[in-house]
Amino acid sequence: HTVSAWLEKHAATLGPTTSPPKGWRILESQSGDLNGDGRNDFAVVLEEQTESAERPDAEGSSSRRIVVLLAQAGGSLRTAHVNLTLVLDGTAGGVFGDPFEGISIENGSLVISHYGGSNFRWSWGMEFRYVGGLFRLTGLTHGSMYTGTANGEETVCDFLRGTVERRASGGPEDGALLYSGNMESKIYTFDQANFDEVAANVEIPFL
Repeated sequence: HTVSAWLEKHAATLGPTTSPPKGWRILESQSGDLNGDGRNDFAVVLEEQTESAERPDAEGSSSRRIVVLLAQAGGSLRTAHVNLTLVLDGTAGGVFGDPFEGISIENGSLVISHYGGSNFRWSWGMEFRYVGGLFRLTGLTHGSMYTGTANGEETVCDFLRGTVERRASGGPEDGALLYSGNMESKIYTFDQANFDEVAANVEIPFL
């Protein structure tokens, strides 16, 4: 498999944070054309293998990495982007467990999905695509729901238009518009995006 071959060749460049390093395993891999050249690119989520279940670093980054590999004309893969925080580690989901739901590539967009919580459930969907040569965040979806009533809310941020919208989800008001407005159309490039900073954008309606 081309992704496995890439990992074997480039694992040392991913910045292992344990000593001695235990290597990486492929948690998930999805393929699709991300840059519009007609070739199959890959997004790969890697998990560092550690000797214990403890968080392996002290800098706040996850033990997981997500790497974007662009296909070249000769069939090889080029490491185009790496992010250290966009895929949460297995301890970040609360009582619900590992929050990482998966990644998908559709219509030129890469979507990273998470779901977690306990009585109060939450979900995150972060969409990245190439815009003006930048692989950047274009959409953010956040859901919240109380399991006791199944009433919740869904907030959608559009970083290209600079808009934010919140609707009720579940219950008698399902789909009702709760808030609609503008926000600063920030640019978060894939390599520099931080999960917590991106997630903070859903608080804009309350400022």
